[in-house]
Amino acid sequence: MNNIPENNISKELIDRVSKNFKIEEVKFKGDNYQNSIEYLKKQKFLEFKKIESILESSKSNEFPIGYIMISKNNKIIGFMGSFFSKKKINNQQITTCNIHTWIVDKKIRIYSFFLMTPLLEKNLNLTAFTPIESLKGLLKKSGLKECSLKTVFNINFRFLNIFNKKIFITDQSLFNKENLNKKEIELLTKFSSENFIKFKLTNSDKNENIFVVGSKTKIKNIPCLKFVYISDKENFSKLWSKIAPKIFLKYGFLVFLEIYFEKNQQAIPKNLFFSKTKEKYVYAKRTSLLSSEDILNSDLIV
Repeated sequence: MNNIPENNISKELIDRVSKNFKIEEVKFKGDNYQNSIEYLKKQKFLEFKKIESILESSKSNEFPIGYIMISKNNKIIGFMGSFFSKKKINNQQITTCNIHTWIVDKKIRIYSFFLMTPLLEKNLNLTAFTPIESLKGLLKKSGLKECSLKTVFNINFRFLNIFNKKIFITDQSLFNKENLNKKEIELLTKFSSENFIKFKLTNSDKNENIFVVGSKTKIKNIPCLKFVYISDKENFSKLWSKIAPKIFLKYGFLVFLEIYFEKNQQAIPKNLFFSKTKEKYVYAKRTSLLSSEDILNSDLIV
């Protein structure tokens, strides 16, 4: 399966820019890591704590967590995060790279595209889920296509089931790792930042467990829990009226958020009274390959 972007950025332009700037990989805790962190701390466009959570979640021995643009005097003048992941589709291994935290010093912002060049000829599905308006044209020129992404917001004011004894939550602090499966252990490691909440929902009626990862965020300064991973979305949806009050009782969240590509990937039930769904366009080389796994391995986790 060929996932190489059909990019329309000319080789002549790339060669011309490369005479003045160079691109280097940033490996987690590698040679360029600390200098990159200092650069990201100084920028004022994005909240550093969120960037830090994404970088920690994307760490890999195989892939870089980002790329830096360096000037002739060896100064960092730009950064672009790269969240790599792998998955199998029809018995074929697909490598995906989600680009995020695309920051370039104002004076040379016209050369922002140069940060993408190490990825353009690689055999991977390139995605960008949170680009600013000025970068969307560049993404299209680089061979990425638009795809619809939906976000559902829900405010839960129903507390009838708050003392239901058949649904209960086990926080990560009480997990017995011997009772966790391989996927759950991987998620505990991947989302180790304090920005994430991990818990198990148990339905004692059927002896069923649902493993959940949530990201602590805010909407207009109101605390919100964004669902990053839900092991059983179908049962989660059926039990929502009982689950939401339990999450409030345990963690204090009244507002919930979920991001998804297709309707059958939605866990928060449709048509709730205090619910609103928004749609926006994101970008990917192969939109047909997108799934909830790609949200899990992207900057949408924060």
